[in-house]
Amino acid sequence: MPNNIPSSLVSAFLEKVNSQPNKVLLYFEEKEYSYKDIYESVVFMAGGLKALGIEKTDRVALYLENSPSFISMYLAILWVGGIVVLVNTRYKKLELSHILNDSTAKLLISDKERSTEAKKIILEIDSLKELIILNHDLAQDSDLLANIKEAQAIIRPVDLKLDDIAVIGYTSGTTGKSKGAMLSHRNFVSNSVALTKAWHWSKNDNLLLVLPLFHMHGLAVGFHGSIIQGSSISLKRKFIAEDVYKELSKGNITMFFGVPTMHKRLLELAQNNDIKPKGLRLMVSGSAPLSPQIHSEVEKEFGIKILERYGMTETIMNTGNPYLGERKAGTVGIPFEGINLRIANEENQELAVNETGEIQLRGPNICSGYWQRPNATKETWTTDNWFKTGDLGFKDNDGYLTINGRAKELIISGGFNVYPRELEELIAELDEVTEVAVVGLVDPDFGEKITAVVVGNLSKEKIIEHCATKLAGFKKPREVFFVDKLPRNALGKVQKHILIKQITS
Repeated sequence: MPNNIPSSLVSAFLEKVNSQPNKVLLYFEEKEYSYKDIYESVVFMAGGLKALGIEKTDRVALYLENSPSFISMYLAILWVGGIVVLVNTRYKKLELSHILNDSTAKLLISDKERSTEAKKIILEIDSLKELIILNHDLAQDSDLLANIKEAQAIIRPVDLKLDDIAVIGYTSGTTGKSKGAMLSHRNFVSNSVALTKAWHWSKNDNLLLVLPLFHMHGLAVGFHGSIIQGSSISLKRKFIAEDVYKELSKGNITMFFGVPTMHKRLLELAQNNDIKPKGLRLMVSGSAPLSPQIHSEVEKEFGIKILERYGMTETIMNTGNPYLGERKAGTVGIPFEGINLRIANEENQELAVNETGEIQLRGPNICSGYWQRPNATKETWTTDNWFKTGDLGFKDNDGYLTINGRAKELIISGGFNVYPRELEELIAELDEVTEVAVVGLVDPDFGEKITAVVVGNLSKEKIIEHCATKLAGFKKPREVFFVDKLPRNALGKVQKHILIKQITS
Protein backbone atom coordinates (compact mmCIF):
# COMPACT_ATOMS: atom_id res chain seq x y z
CA MET A 1 0.00 0.00 0.00
CA PRO A 2 1.36 3.47 -0.88
CA ASN A 3 2.81 5.42 2.04
CA ASN A 4 1.72 8.85 3.27
CA ILE A 5 -1.81 8.75 1.95
CA PRO A 6 -4.27 11.44 3.10
CA SER A 7 -6.52 10.50 6.02
CA SER A 8 -9.68 11.00 3.92
CA LEU A 9 -10.90 12.41 0.61
CA VAL A 10 -11.89 15.57 2.48
CA SER A 11 -8.42 16.04 3.96
CA ALA A 12 -6.89 15.52 0.50
CA PHE A 13 -9.13 18.29 -0.86
CA LEU A 14 -8.39 20.63 2.06
CA GLU A 15 -4.67 20.14 1.66
CA LYS A 16 -4.91 21.54 -1.88
CA VAL A 17 -7.31 24.34 -0.84
CA ASN A 18 -4.71 25.50 1.71
CA SER A 19 -1.67 25.14 -0.56
CA GLN A 20 -3.14 26.47 -3.84
CA PRO A 21 -6.48 28.22 -3.18
CA ASN A 22 -6.53 30.19 -6.42
CA LYS A 23 -5.62 27.36 -8.76
CA VAL A 24 -8.46 26.38 -11.11
CA LEU A 25 -10.04 23.08 -10.12
CA LEU A 26 -12.90 23.10 -12.64
CA TYR A 27 -13.45 24.60 -16.07
CA PHE A 28 -17.16 24.25 -16.86
CA GLU A 29 -19.24 25.91 -19.57
CA GLU A 30 -17.07 29.03 -19.99
CA LYS A 31 -16.61 29.47 -16.22
CA GLU A 32 -13.65 28.80 -13.94
CA TYR A 33 -13.90 27.54 -10.35
CA SER A 34 -10.83 27.62 -8.14
CA TYR A 35 -10.15 25.24 -5.28
CA LYS A 36 -11.22 28.09 -2.97
CA ASP A 37 -14.49 28.59 -4.89
CA ILE A 38 -15.41 24.94 -4.50
CA TYR A 39 -14.39 24.99 -0.82
CA GLU A 40 -16.66 27.96 -0.11
CA SER A 41 -19.63 26.26 -1.76
CA VAL A 42 -18.91 23.04 0.14
CA VAL A 43 -19.05 24.71 3.58
CA PHE A 44 -22.44 26.28 2.78
CA MET A 45 -23.84 23.08 1.30
CA ALA A 46 -22.59 21.14 4.32
CA GLY A 47 -24.43 23.60 6.56
CA GLY A 48 -27.63 22.99 4.63
CA LEU A 49 -27.21 19.22 4.91
CA LYS A 50 -26.64 19.55 8.64
CA ALA A 51 -29.78 21.67 9.01
CA LEU A 52 -31.69 18.92 7.19
CA GLY A 53 -30.52 16.45 9.83
CA ILE A 54 -27.79 14.63 7.90
CA GLU A 55 -25.41 13.02 10.38
CA LYS A 56 -22.42 10.72 10.15
CA THR A 57 -23.19 7.47 8.23
CA ASP A 58 -26.53 8.79 6.88
CA ARG A 59 -26.96 7.91 3.22
CA VAL A 60 -27.53 10.70 0.68
CA ALA A 61 -28.29 9.75 -2.93
CA LEU A 62 -26.87 11.77 -5.84
CA TYR A 63 -29.02 11.50 -8.95
CA LEU A 64 -27.68 14.29 -11.14
CA GLU A 65 -25.38 14.84 -14.07
CA ASN A 66 -21.86 16.26 -14.19
CA SER A 67 -21.55 19.84 -12.93
CA PRO A 68 -19.65 21.86 -10.30
CA SER A 69 -22.73 21.40 -8.09
CA PHE A 70 -22.24 17.62 -8.20
CA ILE A 71 -18.62 18.08 -7.08
CA SER A 72 -19.49 20.46 -4.24
CA MET A 73 -22.45 18.40 -3.04
CA TYR A 74 -20.38 15.22 -3.12
CA LEU A 75 -17.71 16.81 -0.93
CA ALA A 76 -20.33 18.39 1.33
CA ILE A 77 -21.91 15.00 2.06
CA LEU A 78 -18.51 13.62 3.02
CA TRP A 79 -17.82 16.84 4.99
CA VAL A 80 -20.66 16.07 7.41
CA GLY A 81 -19.74 12.38 7.53
CA GLY A 82 -22.53 11.18 5.26
CA ILE A 83 -22.28 8.31 2.81
CA VAL A 84 -22.82 9.11 -0.86
CA VAL A 85 -25.11 6.76 -2.79
CA LEU A 86 -24.30 7.03 -6.50
CA VAL A 87 -27.23 6.72 -8.92
CA ASN A 88 -26.92 6.32 -12.68
CA THR A 89 -28.64 9.34 -14.29
CA ARG A 90 -30.30 7.08 -16.86
CA TYR A 91 -32.11 5.07 -14.23
CA LYS A 92 -35.87 5.27 -14.06
CA LYS A 93 -38.37 4.74 -11.28
CA LEU A 94 -37.97 0.96 -10.94
CA GLU A 95 -34.17 1.11 -10.58
CA LEU A 96 -34.22 4.30 -8.52
CA SER A 97 -36.77 2.82 -6.11
CA HIS A 98 -34.63 -0.26 -5.48
CA ILE A 99 -31.47 1.74 -4.74
CA LEU A 100 -33.20 4.23 -2.44
CA ASN A 101 -35.02 1.48 -0.55
CA ASP A 102 -31.97 -0.74 -0.29
CA SER A 103 -29.65 2.03 0.92
CA THR A 104 -32.36 3.56 3.17
CA ALA A 105 -31.27 6.95 1.85
CA LYS A 106 -32.41 9.89 3.95
CA LEU A 107 -32.04 12.53 1.24
CA LEU A 108 -32.21 12.53 -2.57
CA ILE A 109 -30.32 15.20 -4.53
CA SER A 110 -31.40 15.50 -8.16
CA ASP A 111 -31.57 18.06 -10.97
CA LYS A 112 -34.28 19.51 -13.19
CA GLU A 113 -33.65 16.99 -15.96
CA ARG A 114 -34.41 14.10 -13.60
CA SER A 115 -36.94 15.83 -11.37
CA THR A 116 -39.92 14.03 -12.93
CA GLU A 117 -38.52 10.59 -12.07
CA ALA A 118 -37.38 11.82 -8.66
CA LYS A 119 -40.77 13.28 -7.74
CA LYS A 120 -42.53 10.04 -8.69
CA ILE A 121 -40.76 8.27 -5.89
CA ILE A 122 -40.46 10.73 -3.02
CA LEU A 123 -43.60 9.51 -1.20
CA GLU A 124 -42.89 5.82 -1.76
CA ILE A 125 -39.58 5.56 0.13
CA ASP A 126 -40.04 5.35 3.89
CA SER A 127 -36.51 6.47 4.74
CA LEU A 128 -36.53 9.47 2.40
CA LYS A 129 -37.06 12.75 4.28
CA GLU A 130 -36.33 15.31 1.57
CA LEU A 131 -35.84 15.84 -2.16
CA ILE A 132 -33.58 18.69 -3.33
CA ILE A 133 -33.54 19.79 -6.96
CA LEU A 134 -30.35 21.56 -8.07
CA ASN A 135 -29.81 23.87 -11.06
CA HIS A 136 -26.19 23.07 -12.05
CA ASP A 137 -25.37 26.69 -11.16
CA LEU A 138 -22.89 26.59 -8.29
CA ALA A 139 -23.81 29.99 -6.83
CA GLN A 140 -27.57 29.32 -6.95
CA ASP A 141 -27.20 25.83 -5.54
CA SER A 142 -24.92 26.99 -2.71
CA ASP A 143 -27.47 29.68 -1.83
CA LEU A 144 -30.28 27.13 -1.94
CA LEU A 145 -28.58 24.99 0.71
CA ALA A 146 -27.36 27.97 2.72
CA ASN A 147 -30.90 29.38 2.99
CA ILE A 148 -32.37 26.26 4.55
CA LYS A 149 -33.70 27.09 8.01
CA GLU A 150 -30.96 27.07 10.67
CA ALA A 151 -28.23 26.42 8.09
CA GLN A 152 -24.82 27.97 8.65
CA ALA A 153 -21.44 27.52 7.08
CA ILE A 154 -19.56 24.57 8.55
CA ILE A 155 -15.89 25.49 8.36
CA ARG A 156 -14.56 22.26 9.85
CA PRO A 157 -15.47 18.80 8.54
CA VAL A 158 -16.37 15.98 10.90
CA ASP A 159 -13.55 13.73 12.05
CA LEU A 160 -13.12 11.08 9.36
CA LYS A 161 -11.10 7.87 9.52
CA LEU A 162 -9.64 5.97 6.60
CA ASP A 163 -11.98 3.04 7.18
CA ASP A 164 -15.14 5.17 7.29
CA ILE A 165 -17.46 4.39 4.39
CA ALA A 166 -17.52 7.22 1.83
CA VAL A 167 -19.60 5.80 -1.01
CA ILE A 168 -22.06 3.04 -1.77
CA GLY A 169 -21.74 2.15 -5.44
CA TYR A 170 -24.44 -0.09 -6.84
CA THR A 171 -23.43 -2.93 -9.11
CA SER A 172 -25.83 -5.40 -10.67
CA GLY A 173 -25.81 -9.07 -9.79
CA THR A 174 -26.95 -12.29 -11.39
CA THR A 175 -30.05 -12.19 -9.19
CA GLY A 176 -31.19 -9.16 -11.16
CA LYS A 177 -31.14 -6.84 -8.13
CA SER A 178 -28.21 -4.48 -7.81
CA LYS A 179 -26.21 -4.54 -4.59
CA GLY A 180 -24.26 -1.74 -2.95
CA ALA A 181 -20.49 -2.01 -2.65
CA MET A 182 -19.28 -0.18 0.47
CA LEU A 183 -16.20 1.86 -0.43
CA SER A 184 -14.11 3.57 2.25
CA HIS A 185 -11.87 6.63 2.23
CA ARG A 186 -8.95 4.18 2.42
CA ASN A 187 -10.12 2.39 -0.72
CA PHE A 188 -10.29 5.65 -2.65
CA VAL A 189 -7.22 7.55 -1.48
CA SER A 190 -4.87 4.56 -1.60
CA ASN A 191 -6.04 3.73 -5.12
CA SER A 192 -5.70 7.34 -6.30
CA VAL A 193 -2.20 7.68 -4.85
CA ALA A 194 -1.09 4.45 -6.57
CA LEU A 195 -2.78 5.30 -9.85
CA THR A 196 -1.55 8.91 -10.08
CA LYS A 197 1.98 7.73 -9.35
CA ALA A 198 1.76 5.08 -12.08
CA TRP A 199 0.41 7.55 -14.64
CA HIS A 200 2.88 10.35 -13.77
CA TRP A 201 -0.05 12.62 -12.89
CA SER A 202 1.00 16.10 -11.74
CA LYS A 203 -0.60 19.37 -10.64
CA ASN A 204 0.11 20.73 -14.13
CA ASP A 205 -2.27 18.29 -15.79
CA ASN A 206 -5.64 19.29 -17.22
CA LEU A 207 -8.06 16.37 -17.55
CA LEU A 208 -10.94 16.52 -20.02
CA LEU A 209 -13.58 14.68 -18.00
CA VAL A 210 -16.68 13.58 -19.88
CA LEU A 211 -17.23 10.30 -18.04
CA PRO A 212 -20.19 10.43 -15.64
CA LEU A 213 -19.31 11.23 -12.04
CA PHE A 214 -21.73 8.55 -10.84
CA HIS A 215 -19.33 6.01 -12.40
CA MET A 216 -16.05 4.87 -10.80
CA HIS A 217 -13.99 5.81 -13.86
CA GLY A 218 -15.27 9.39 -13.72
CA LEU A 219 -15.40 9.87 -9.96
CA ALA A 220 -12.69 7.68 -8.44
CA VAL A 221 -10.18 8.08 -11.25
CA GLY A 222 -10.96 11.47 -12.80
CA PHE A 223 -12.07 13.59 -9.85
CA HIS A 224 -10.26 11.88 -6.98
CA GLY A 225 -7.01 11.71 -8.93
CA SER A 226 -7.24 15.43 -9.67
CA ILE A 227 -7.70 16.52 -6.05
CA ILE A 228 -4.98 14.12 -4.88
CA GLN A 229 -2.54 15.82 -7.26
CA GLY A 230 -4.03 19.32 -7.20
CA SER A 231 -4.57 19.41 -10.94
CA SER A 232 -7.38 20.85 -13.08
CA ILE A 233 -10.46 19.34 -14.73
CA SER A 234 -12.25 20.51 -17.85
CA LEU A 235 -15.66 19.08 -16.99
CA LYS A 236 -18.41 18.29 -19.51
CA ARG A 237 -21.99 17.28 -18.75
CA LYS A 238 -21.68 14.35 -21.14
CA PHE A 239 -19.79 13.03 -24.14
CA ILE A 240 -20.56 14.76 -27.43
CA ALA A 241 -17.91 13.62 -29.90
CA GLU A 242 -17.67 16.83 -31.92
CA ASP A 243 -17.36 19.00 -28.80
CA VAL A 244 -14.74 16.74 -27.26
CA TYR A 245 -12.71 16.61 -30.48
CA LYS A 246 -12.76 20.41 -30.69
CA GLU A 247 -11.62 20.67 -27.07
CA LEU A 248 -8.78 18.19 -27.60
CA SER A 249 -7.63 20.14 -30.65
CA LYS A 250 -7.04 23.36 -28.66
CA GLY A 251 -3.85 21.99 -27.12
CA ASN A 252 -4.57 22.74 -23.45
CA ILE A 253 -5.80 19.25 -22.48
CA THR A 254 -3.14 16.81 -21.27
CA MET A 255 -5.29 13.79 -20.36
CA PHE A 256 -8.48 12.19 -21.67
CA PHE A 257 -10.21 9.15 -20.19
CA GLY A 258 -12.92 7.29 -22.08
CA VAL A 259 -14.57 4.01 -23.00
CA PRO A 260 -13.94 2.24 -26.33
CA THR A 261 -17.09 3.68 -27.93
CA MET A 262 -15.79 7.22 -27.26
CA HIS A 263 -12.35 6.48 -28.69
CA LYS A 264 -13.98 5.01 -31.79
CA ARG A 265 -16.08 8.14 -32.34
CA LEU A 266 -13.05 10.43 -31.91
CA LEU A 267 -11.04 8.27 -34.29
CA GLU A 268 -13.74 8.60 -36.96
CA LEU A 269 -13.60 12.39 -36.62
CA ALA A 270 -9.81 12.43 -36.81
CA GLN A 271 -9.77 10.37 -40.00
CA ASN A 272 -11.86 13.05 -41.72
CA ASN A 273 -10.21 16.13 -40.24
CA ASP A 274 -6.94 17.89 -41.04
CA ILE A 275 -6.82 19.31 -37.49
CA LYS A 276 -5.59 16.71 -35.01
CA PRO A 277 -5.71 16.71 -31.19
CA LYS A 278 -2.51 18.08 -29.67
CA GLY A 279 -0.93 18.43 -26.25
CA LEU A 280 -2.23 15.08 -25.01
CA ARG A 281 0.20 13.01 -22.98
CA LEU A 282 -2.24 10.32 -21.81
CA MET A 283 -5.35 8.67 -23.24
CA VAL A 284 -6.92 5.96 -21.10
CA SER A 285 -9.55 3.39 -22.05
CA GLY A 286 -11.54 1.10 -19.80
CA SER A 287 -14.94 -0.38 -18.85
CA ALA A 288 -14.94 -2.64 -21.92
CA PRO A 289 -12.36 -4.29 -24.21
CA LEU A 290 -10.64 -2.03 -26.75
CA SER A 291 -9.95 -3.67 -30.09
CA PRO A 292 -6.29 -3.86 -31.20
CA GLN A 293 -7.37 -2.17 -34.44
CA ILE A 294 -8.67 0.95 -32.67
CA HIS A 295 -5.56 0.89 -30.47
CA SER A 296 -3.25 1.03 -33.51
CA GLU A 297 -5.38 3.50 -35.50
CA VAL A 298 -5.55 5.97 -32.60
CA GLU A 299 -1.76 5.83 -32.33
CA LYS A 300 -1.51 6.56 -36.06
CA GLU A 301 -3.98 9.47 -36.00
CA PHE A 302 -3.21 11.02 -32.59
CA GLY A 303 0.43 10.06 -32.17
CA ILE A 304 -0.26 8.50 -28.79
CA LYS A 305 -0.81 4.94 -27.56
CA ILE A 306 -3.98 4.39 -25.59
CA LEU A 307 -3.35 3.05 -22.09
CA GLU A 308 -5.85 0.33 -21.20
CA ARG A 309 -6.79 -0.30 -17.59
CA TYR A 310 -9.05 -2.67 -15.65
CA GLY A 311 -11.35 -1.82 -12.77
CA MET A 312 -14.77 -2.45 -11.30
CA THR A 313 -17.12 -0.84 -8.81
CA GLU A 314 -16.07 -3.04 -5.89
CA THR A 315 -12.33 -2.59 -6.40
CA ILE A 316 -11.98 0.76 -8.23
CA MET A 317 -8.84 0.40 -10.43
CA ASN A 318 -6.85 -2.84 -10.43
CA THR A 319 -4.38 -2.88 -13.31
CA GLY A 320 -3.08 -0.70 -16.11
CA ASN A 321 -0.58 -0.80 -18.90
CA PRO A 322 2.59 1.04 -17.86
CA TYR A 323 3.02 4.73 -18.56
CA LEU A 324 6.66 4.04 -19.36
CA GLY A 325 7.27 0.71 -21.02
CA GLU A 326 5.33 -1.50 -23.38
CA ARG A 327 1.59 -0.97 -23.72
CA LYS A 328 0.36 -4.28 -25.04
CA ALA A 329 -2.78 -3.94 -27.12
CA GLY A 330 -5.47 -6.35 -25.95
CA THR A 331 -4.11 -6.52 -22.39
CA VAL A 332 -5.00 -4.45 -19.33
CA GLY A 333 -1.45 -4.35 -18.01
CA ILE A 334 -0.11 -5.08 -14.56
CA PRO A 335 -1.47 -4.46 -11.02
CA PHE A 336 -1.10 -1.02 -9.48
CA GLU A 337 1.16 -0.65 -6.45
CA GLY A 338 -0.20 -2.40 -3.36
CA ILE A 339 -2.56 -4.69 -5.29
CA ASN A 340 -2.04 -8.43 -5.57
CA LEU A 341 -3.63 -10.42 -8.39
CA ARG A 342 -3.87 -14.13 -9.00
CA ILE A 343 -5.53 -16.39 -11.54
CA ALA A 344 -7.37 -19.21 -9.79
CA ASN A 345 -9.31 -22.35 -10.66
CA GLU A 346 -12.73 -23.32 -9.30
CA GLU A 347 -11.06 -24.58 -6.10
CA ASN A 348 -9.42 -21.13 -5.66
CA GLN A 349 -5.96 -22.53 -6.32
CA GLU A 350 -3.50 -20.35 -8.23
CA LEU A 351 -2.87 -21.28 -11.85
CA ALA A 352 0.32 -21.07 -13.87
CA VAL A 353 1.26 -18.41 -16.43
CA ASN A 354 -0.93 -18.40 -19.57
CA GLU A 355 -3.63 -20.54 -17.93
CA THR A 356 -7.13 -19.07 -17.90
CA GLY A 357 -9.05 -18.86 -14.64
CA GLU A 358 -10.90 -16.41 -12.43
CA ILE A 359 -9.17 -13.12 -11.65
CA GLN A 360 -8.90 -12.69 -7.87
CA LEU A 361 -7.60 -9.67 -5.97
CA ARG A 362 -6.23 -8.48 -2.67
CA GLY A 363 -5.41 -4.90 -1.70
CA PRO A 364 -6.45 -1.67 0.04
CA ASN A 365 -8.63 -0.77 -2.95
CA ILE A 366 -11.20 -3.51 -2.35
CA CYS A 367 -14.55 -2.69 -0.77
CA SER A 368 -15.43 -4.06 2.65
CA GLY A 369 -18.50 -5.88 1.35
CA TYR A 370 -22.05 -5.33 0.13
CA TRP A 371 -24.48 -3.11 2.01
CA GLN A 372 -26.85 -5.25 4.11
CA ARG A 373 -25.91 -8.39 2.16
CA PRO A 374 -23.75 -10.62 4.36
CA ASN A 375 -24.40 -13.71 2.24
CA ALA A 376 -23.37 -12.01 -1.00
CA THR A 377 -20.28 -10.67 0.77
CA LYS A 378 -19.35 -14.13 2.04
CA GLU A 379 -19.82 -15.68 -1.40
CA THR A 380 -17.59 -13.09 -3.09
CA TRP A 381 -14.52 -13.59 -0.90
CA THR A 382 -12.50 -16.80 -0.64
CA THR A 383 -11.71 -18.31 2.74
CA ASP A 384 -8.17 -16.94 2.42
CA ASN A 385 -9.56 -13.42 1.75
CA TRP A 386 -9.19 -13.01 -2.01
CA PHE A 387 -11.90 -11.04 -3.81
CA LYS A 388 -13.52 -13.06 -6.61
CA THR A 389 -14.07 -10.69 -9.54
CA GLY A 390 -16.10 -13.09 -11.67
CA ASP A 391 -13.89 -12.14 -14.63
CA LEU A 392 -11.82 -14.72 -16.47
CA GLY A 393 -8.31 -14.07 -17.70
CA PHE A 394 -4.65 -15.08 -17.79
CA LYS A 395 -1.26 -13.53 -17.13
CA ASP A 396 1.49 -13.77 -19.75
CA ASN A 397 5.19 -14.30 -19.08
CA ASP A 398 5.66 -10.58 -18.39
CA GLY A 399 2.78 -10.45 -15.89
CA TYR A 400 0.39 -8.59 -18.23
CA LEU A 401 -3.26 -9.49 -17.70
CA THR A 402 -5.61 -10.39 -20.54
CA ILE A 403 -9.35 -10.61 -19.81
CA ASN A 404 -10.95 -13.23 -22.02
CA GLY A 405 -14.31 -13.99 -20.50
CA ARG A 406 -16.65 -13.73 -17.56
CA ALA A 407 -17.59 -16.29 -14.98
CA LYS A 408 -20.70 -14.26 -14.19
CA GLU A 409 -23.36 -13.49 -16.76
CA LEU A 410 -22.70 -9.92 -17.78
CA ILE A 411 -23.06 -7.81 -20.90
CA ILE A 412 -20.96 -4.67 -21.30
CA SER A 413 -22.66 -2.31 -23.74
CA GLY A 414 -21.23 1.14 -24.36
CA GLY A 415 -19.19 0.86 -21.15
CA PHE A 416 -22.20 0.10 -18.94
CA ASN A 417 -22.82 -3.21 -17.19
CA VAL A 418 -26.08 -4.96 -18.00
CA TYR A 419 -27.06 -8.20 -16.29
CA PRO A 420 -29.30 -10.46 -18.39
CA ARG A 421 -31.33 -11.68 -15.41
CA GLU A 422 -32.81 -8.22 -14.80
CA LEU A 423 -34.06 -7.97 -18.39
CA GLU A 424 -35.20 -11.59 -18.51
CA GLU A 425 -37.39 -11.11 -15.45
CA LEU A 426 -38.88 -7.93 -16.92
CA ILE A 427 -39.64 -9.45 -20.34
CA ALA A 428 -41.11 -12.55 -18.69
CA GLU A 429 -43.78 -10.29 -17.13
CA LEU A 430 -45.46 -10.00 -20.54
CA ASP A 431 -48.33 -12.48 -20.83
CA GLU A 432 -47.42 -13.55 -24.36
CA VAL A 433 -43.88 -14.58 -23.37
CA THR A 434 -43.33 -18.28 -22.64
CA GLU A 435 -39.54 -18.26 -22.35
CA VAL A 436 -36.81 -15.64 -22.67
CA ALA A 437 -33.03 -15.45 -22.61
CA VAL A 438 -30.89 -12.33 -22.97
CA VAL A 439 -27.38 -12.48 -24.44
CA GLY A 440 -24.71 -10.09 -25.70
CA LEU A 441 -23.65 -10.22 -29.35
CA VAL A 442 -20.47 -8.63 -30.66
CA ASP A 443 -21.11 -5.06 -31.82
CA PRO A 444 -18.59 -2.66 -33.42
CA ASP A 445 -20.10 0.43 -31.79
CA PHE A 446 -21.16 -0.69 -28.31
CA GLY A 447 -18.83 -3.67 -27.74
CA GLU A 448 -21.81 -5.91 -27.13
CA LYS A 449 -25.37 -5.62 -28.41
CA ILE A 450 -28.10 -6.54 -25.94
CA THR A 451 -30.18 -9.23 -27.59
CA ALA A 452 -33.37 -10.88 -26.36
CA VAL A 453 -34.31 -14.36 -27.57
CA VAL A 454 -37.99 -15.01 -26.97
CA VAL A 455 -40.46 -17.84 -27.20
CA GLY A 456 -43.86 -16.20 -27.56
CA ASN A 457 -46.44 -14.61 -29.80
CA LEU A 458 -45.81 -10.84 -29.72
CA SER A 459 -43.89 -8.15 -31.57
CA LYS A 460 -40.29 -7.05 -31.21
CA GLU A 461 -41.53 -3.47 -30.70
CA LYS A 462 -43.68 -4.41 -27.72
CA ILE A 463 -40.75 -6.07 -25.97
CA ILE A 464 -38.40 -3.15 -26.54
CA GLU A 465 -41.03 -0.60 -25.48
CA HIS A 466 -41.81 -2.56 -22.30
CA CYS A 467 -38.12 -2.55 -21.33
CA ALA A 468 -37.57 1.10 -22.28
CA THR A 469 -40.42 2.32 -20.07
CA LYS A 470 -39.21 0.38 -17.02
CA LEU A 471 -35.42 0.57 -17.17
CA ALA A 472 -32.58 2.85 -18.26
CA GLY A 473 -32.40 3.22 -22.03
CA PHE A 474 -28.98 1.58 -22.31
CA LYS A 475 -30.46 -1.67 -20.95
CA LYS A 476 -33.18 -2.17 -23.55
CA PRO A 477 -32.63 -4.88 -26.19
CA ARG A 478 -31.18 -3.65 -29.47
CA GLU A 479 -32.33 -6.81 -31.20
CA VAL A 480 -35.00 -9.45 -30.59
CA PHE A 481 -35.09 -12.97 -32.03
CA PHE A 482 -38.04 -15.35 -31.82
CA VAL A 483 -37.46 -19.11 -31.54
CA ASP A 484 -39.64 -22.18 -30.93
CA LYS A 485 -37.72 -23.19 -27.81
CA LEU A 486 -34.55 -22.40 -25.88
CA PRO A 487 -31.74 -24.97 -25.77
CA ARG A 488 -31.35 -26.37 -22.25
CA ASN A 489 -29.07 -28.89 -20.58
CA ALA A 490 -30.18 -31.92 -18.53
CA LEU A 491 -30.71 -29.70 -15.47
CA GLY A 492 -32.91 -27.28 -17.38
CA LYS A 493 -30.37 -24.45 -17.60
CA VAL A 494 -30.43 -22.41 -20.80
CA GLN A 495 -27.27 -23.06 -22.82
CA LYS A 496 -26.55 -19.55 -24.01
CA HIS A 497 -23.42 -20.43 -25.95
CA ILE A 498 -25.53 -22.76 -28.13
CA LEU A 499 -28.27 -20.14 -28.39
CA ILE A 500 -25.79 -17.54 -29.67
CA LYS A 501 -24.60 -19.95 -32.36
CA GLN A 502 -28.21 -20.59 -33.41
CA ILE A 503 -29.13 -16.93 -33.87
CA THR A 504 -25.85 -15.88 -35.51
CA SER A 505 -25.36 -18.78 -37.92
